[in-house]
Amino acid sequence: MRKFRAKQVLLGLFVLLLVISGLQYRSANWQVKHLGAMDEPKPGQRVMIIAPHCDDETLGAGALVGRLVSQGIQPKIVVMTNGDGFPRAAKENYLPKPSTRSDFINLGYQRQKETQQALALLGVSSEDIFFLGYPDAGLYSLWTPRHWSDPYTSRYTKADKSPYLNAYTEAASYTGINVVNDLRQLISEYDPDFIYYPHPNDSHSDHWATYCFTKYVLTELGTNAKEYLYLVHRGAWPLVLPLYGRAYLAPPRKLTERGAAWEVLELSQAEINLKKQAVREYKTQMRVMEFTLLAFCRRNELFATYPDSQIQRAPEAEPDLDEYLLTLNPVGDLLLHKVRGSADLVSLSGLVTVNNDLQLSLRARGKISKSVGYSFDMFFYQQGDEQSRLVISWQQGKLTCTLYREGQKLPLTDIAVTSEERTLTATIPAAYWAGADRVFIGCVSSQGNVRIDNLPWRTYQLP
Repeated sequence: MRKFRAKQVLLGLFVLLLVISGLQYRSANWQVKHLGAMDEPKPGQRVMIIAPHCDDETLGAGALVGRLVSQGIQPKIVVMTNGDGFPRAAKENYLPKPSTRSDFINLGYQRQKETQQALALLGVSSEDIFFLGYPDAGLYSLWTPRHWSDPYTSRYTKADKSPYLNAYTEAASYTGINVVNDLRQLISEYDPDFIYYPHPNDSHSDHWATYCFTKYVLTELGTNAKEYLYLVHRGAWPLVLPLYGRAYLAPPRKLTERGAAWEVLELSQAEINLKKQAVREYKTQMRVMEFTLLAFCRRNELFATYPDSQIQRAPEAEPDLDEYLLTLNPVGDLLLHKVRGSADLVSLSGLVTVNNDLQLSLRARGKISKSVGYSFDMFFYQQGDEQSRLVISWQQGKLTCTLYREGQKLPLTDIAVTSEERTLTATIPAAYWAGADRVFIGCVSSQGNVRIDNLPWRTYQLP
């Protein structure tokens, strides 16, 4: 009797899986057919793809790379880290023992080799691949003011500078400004017509930080490159279910109608097969997450555009900030969102007042709480040069404002922050941004030193 019941349960689960798979297939198919086709590079145009780790360039844009090479376009591939901070992969590939510093460095070299082999299948020469060698699982730390100039130490390789002999900048110290310098040199020298890099709502901190560093440099350089964003990490997306090889890749539901426009690159069966071959070259990753990687081998590749916006000047003395919306964020997408509604960031609004103050309003899904930390982080630019960085932090009801300018760290006391129900509003006097023509802004919620949610960083023109 027990065996019979067990078989019934297994059969029921199998049927449920088939039903879910069929619904997923139909939903993705319908969704993708309502998206526009991506504007593809033309022969003679220059293309650059920036990846946080070895394999992301293939997962996000592998079929595009193969198509470009077949048309005579040789894209440049820039890999930020060597993926050496993956304990599970290190243990699986270097015997089941506590992984050592050398194990993680060996993993980094192995992942470099896999990248070269995968991209060689797609037609890319190793001379067109640049490994920057920055710390895996550490890019977010390099983006923070703490490690913008002061070196960060990898908890895996135990290094505070690149230990890789083939790093783009030899023995590059692990600082944010060095990442900026490397990207600035690569992008300005190559001057791409198209550039592909991670989506700002990617949930992996390295992907999110790669977006930030890349967009920082693009804002600084003021390039005319067409910018496309690809997504790799977003909760259970893309679902790993049967039929995934025949299904379309559709954007996560919570990322639709959030400001980014999604576009599709339709693939032939030959292109899907070639991408699958390339993905299988990442053997260190296939051993630990095979089905997740192959879930990106679908009937299309997916890209988003997220155009720059503008902060408007309000003509009235008491403006309604809700009418000056700048950015929308996914709602209810945190693992503990029911508990942490106060940390679930919903939107950012902003304007310039009649007194020439810059006013920014951050809204959460729940009531603003003293148990949650909130920060406004922004870079001001003038004609392509970064003028200053301003960080406004509201932690446990305590306000800290710091201006970073010309190597100096200046505490400020004349910035006001007010809290009202679900909204936190900062008022920045003109003295700290006058003369700037653009601002690059992001917001983060946290508990202690742990980041919980973040709004996508975006560039805005200033009036």
